[in-house]
Amino acid sequence: MLKSLSVIVTFFFLSLGVATGCATQSVKNVKTETVQHAAARDQETEGESFGLLSGAVHVAGQVLALPFRLAGGLIGFIF
Repeated sequence: MLKSLSVIVTFFFLSLGVATGCATQSVKNVKTETVQHAAARDQETEGESFGLLSGAVHVAGQVLALPFRLAGGLIGFIF
């Protein structure tokens, strides 16, 4: 009796885990518009400007992020 109860409880929790792991897909399209005022455009420069320390940290972050971006792109390409 106890063994069959434990099998039923185990089956229930496994079924519950599978059911919650299978999510439904939903697609939501969002359109955003960015408006820049003339004063903001005049102050911008071509590209981004970094200081010495922040530039080094930025480059290090880009180098560390590269493998993750490649893996994410590969997974996105496959699926």
